Amino acid sequence: MVPKRFNLEQVTIKRGDVEFYLSTPFKTVAQLSTRRQNDNSAEGLSDWTFATDAIVAGCAYP
Repeated sequence: MVPKRFNLEQVTIKRGDVEFYLSTPFKTVAQLSTRRQNDNSAEGLSDWTFATDAIVAGCAYP
């Protein structure tokens, strides 16, 4: 979980090593992106869109 405020100077990682999660104050968590073992691109995540329909107004839908 990312704190509300944090400092980030510079990090270099492979795009495939990144996982994204979205969490609500109600403790509902949705995984937006999994690790991609064969994705070794250094191009970053420019113009990527991450979405979920698992969280609506903080409520989880199975």
